[in-house]
Amino acid sequence: LDKMAVGSFLGEAGKSPRDAELSKGPVFVADTEQFHKDMLAEFGRSFDFGGQPLVVALRMFLSAFRLPGESQQIDRVVQAFADACFESCD
Repeated sequence: LDKMAVGSFLGEAGKSPRDAELSKGPVFVADTEQFHKDMLAEFGRSFDFGGQPLVVALRMFLSAFRLPGESQQIDRVVQAFADACFESCD
């Protein structure tokens, strides 16, 4: 997979329930805000950070994709790392 495309996908927020109500066409599950949150959380959990120092864990996580350019997207991705690392890091 292209690292830039993965980073862009992970940084997307998806459509909020309000946006889904306002859209004229069908809203697919993969376009929803909840789906994107769940996908980002699962991506973070796919790494084994156990026994790794924080810096090594962060490098491992960031080597899998390229961070998106928007600060809100970066914040979502780094928060997913923090949540996953909190669950398994020493």
